[in-house]
Amino acid sequence: PFWARIIRWYLPTYLRKNFGVTSWACVGADRLRASLQAGSGVLLASNHCRPCDPMVLGLLSGEVATPFHVMASWHLFMLSRLQSFILPRIGGFSVYREGLDRESLKCAARILAEARFPLTIFPEGFVSRNNDRLMNLMDGVAFLARSAARQRAASPAPGPVVVHPVFIRYFFEGDVADALAPVLRDIEARLSWPLQTHLPLRDRIVKAGQA
Repeated sequence: PFWARIIRWYLPTYLRKNFGVTSWACVGADRLRASLQAGSGVLLASNHCRPCDPMVLGLLSGEVATPFHVMASWHLFMLSRLQSFILPRIGGFSVYREGLDRESLKCAARILAEARFPLTIFPEGFVSRNNDRLMNLMDGVAFLARSAARQRAASPAPGPVVVHPVFIRYFFEGDVADALAPVLRDIEARLSWPLQTHLPLRDRIVKAGQA
């Protein structure tokens, strides 16, 4: 909780500077708050359309005044010394997504069974880059919930394990054409193309994507 409070204080500034997130609204947070007050083990299952989604969920964490554990890909702990220091202290733990990571699954089930803080996972399994629809979910949500429920049922203080689906959606505020023009120019230059400004914006994006 100590490190989570520090990070939450800086989080809005970090998201604005690095990811362009300038405002936010949490819809339905009262349902999550009710599950926490009831002492339930809480599993947050979120979509994953941008790399900053775990930080955006930190805003929800502030809304309900409770730190979250987050299951994160192992490579995120290797990117820098600062990141490898901070992530475990704000509830992050690694999972090896390319295979069966039994220790990580045991850790996740134990967090849910203890019901001290919610556990966040991204069951799409990757950053989808898709803001409007949900990709196919991996099997971990049901498995973790059942495993934790069995542990809680056998504990001295049994209680429910609940799953809260979370959908993160971003809205772009500004002129899309102005924002995309320099990106498209850079991509077309890397492809050794003349500028494709004669095409409508959508066709220009599709052509670069196919290339």
